[in-house]
Amino acid sequence: MVTGGLLLLLGALGAVGLGSAAFLYLKREPGVPDRPLLLALRLTAFALLLALLLDPTLPGEDPATTARRGAAPWTLLDADPALLARDEEGRAHWEELLDRAEIRSAGGDRLARVEGDRPGGVDLPTLRDSAPDELPGDPGAALLRLAELGADSLLLLSPLRRPPGPLEAALARLPVPVRVERVGGTVRNAALAELDLPLRADPGESVDGSILLAGEGGEPGDSVAVELRLAGEVVFRELRGLPSAGAPTRIPFSLALPPDSGNVRVEAWAVLEGDRFPADDARVRVVRVGGREGGVVVVSLRPDWEPRTLLPVLERATGLEGEGFLRVGPDRFLPLVAGDMPLTSASLDRVVARGREAALLVLHGAEGEIPARVAELVTNHPRVIHLPHGLSGARLAGVVTGNPLPGEWIAVSELPPSPLSPYLSGRSLGGLPPLSRVLPPAEVPSGIPALELRGSGGGGEVLPGLLLREEAAGRRGVALASDFWRWGVREGEAREVYRNLWAGVAGWLLALERVAGEGRIRPEAPVLERGRLQPWEAPGHEGGEVEVLFRPFDGDPDGPILRRDSARVDDRGRFTLPVLPPGRYLWEARGGEGPVSSGEVEVEAFLDALLRPAGDADRLTSQAGTGVEPALAAPSRRPLRSHPLPWLLLVGILCAEWALRRRAGLR
Repeated sequence: MVTGGLLLLLGALGAVGLGSAAFLYLKREPGVPDRPLLLALRLTAFALLLALLLDPTLPGEDPATTARRGAAPWTLLDADPALLARDEEGRAHWEELLDRAEIRSAGGDRLARVEGDRPGGVDLPTLRDSAPDELPGDPGAALLRLAELGADSLLLLSPLRRPPGPLEAALARLPVPVRVERVGGTVRNAALAELDLPLRADPGESVDGSILLAGEGGEPGDSVAVELRLAGEVVFRELRGLPSAGAPTRIPFSLALPPDSGNVRVEAWAVLEGDRFPADDARVRVVRVGGREGGVVVVSLRPDWEPRTLLPVLERATGLEGEGFLRVGPDRFLPLVAGDMPLTSASLDRVVARGREAALLVLHGAEGEIPARVAELVTNHPRVIHLPHGLSGARLAGVVTGNPLPGEWIAVSELPPSPLSPYLSGRSLGGLPPLSRVLPPAEVPSGIPALELRGSGGGGEVLPGLLLREEAAGRRGVALASDFWRWGVREGEAREVYRNLWAGVAGWLLALERVAGEGRIRPEAPVLERGRLQPWEAPGHEGGEVEVLFRPFDGDPDGPILRRDSARVDDRGRFTLPVLPPGRYLWEARGGEGPVSSGEVEVEAFLDALLRPAGDADRLTSQAGTGVEPALAAPSRRPLRSHPLPWLLLVGILCAEWALRRRAGLR
């Protein structure tokens, strides 16, 4: 239906058309006996055409609405892994979902199952032969898709154990009635939500960690035994009360590691009598004890974004494991770890010992008075990246500079000839974020300028931003500007330049040394998540094909092959493999003509399906109803254009006028 200015325009055009028809018949056409009838037919046709253009609504059913309501109602089944939980009688919530789906199917509903973010049609026999999903889907997106496909009404059967935001947003957008029903109730359960441990440690060291204990469905006086096990032996045990839903408890601990080097598998267990969901009772972590020779070590003497941005880039570029330390006191360092990892301080002795063993050493933030042992470490190390912050830091790297120049400094597009040219050629350097605080050389520096900078004003002399130096002790990469991390955190070209720049520096530093881990294929972590694609690393195999074989962990290393996977390595030296079932595996990997890599990997059996309290089905249904019911309660109206009668009348009137005009001798 049209309104406003368009209505006035159509009215004016209609008046002009009616007037023109009357003028032609009364003033221009020859007089014939049937002229009044012909004029009436012409005016009626114009009036009917104008009414169709205005398209008013009349009482009746809209065919579009009628067609949608003719479709069968749908029941959407959310096969969340939370349905593996059991009630007090030992019956799985999955069976409750099947029973309710059978009732809905008998009542005429069509059945669909959440498959990722889409619905998939399913029948009862197929449903009973299946099981809950390994990973949760997106029921909100699936509901919207069913509505687009013409569902008359929707029912969602779900345990409602996911964050409610996406589902609430989808319910608010649905144009059809929807009802949400929860499957299953409160479950008696203790869950070991998190196990935090450092990835590496020294032989015989005691490491600090923590456990996050969650739970629900308990009674006053219920207690949970929290245990740590090494090789099946309990080495830590503590009784805690069962937490209430949504209120987890963190438990700190100290764990003494064995004196021998190697991988130590640590199991954490939450033991609750009558637990109805064993899939979240245990977590596994692997701590690598000793064996630290080689690798990348970053020592930062001041807080900054650069070490955290640079360390993972160097790890991927070299294929070596990395470790970082931030100085927080004269003889105290903190490890550079992820935000959810426990912090265990390290002494200066430990940092220096690790630096000596490193294949590649990075010193960041050196200025003022530098600790003598740190200065001795970097002076004697054969491969060092220097990121100084002041004159003394640059002097330690073998470059005499003046005071830092403030302001913004832009990378010069033209690359000077250097070993880094192949890594940076073809990259747009002029559009990169500016760097800051350039240390200008006070004399002609001994070294190769690999990157040059100019002040953001466009004038002034060009200064080196990065030098490559060789001296008696070894090779040095010296950054004379600050805030390279700005490139690394920017998506697109800037991040690629950052990666290529430091990959080139690391490659030049390590070119004369064959390091452990070169060309090695390995999983990103010794313990992988259940139900997800496996992330792997293959530095040195970029663009090539790799093949990985999996065998039983307890079997012969040359025993039967459980699975054989292959994948192409991307330009970052990474690839993914299909999902593996939970368990421990021996693996063997080969890429091209390179050496064979091997090791062990574990897919954790843990499921986090019950860590979040169940949602309120009535509240979700009421939220959906606020946007649907008023439209359903409004009286049904039908647009004029959807009626066939006006169109038939228009065609009939035009045909009658044409026949009468021909009979009267008019054209």
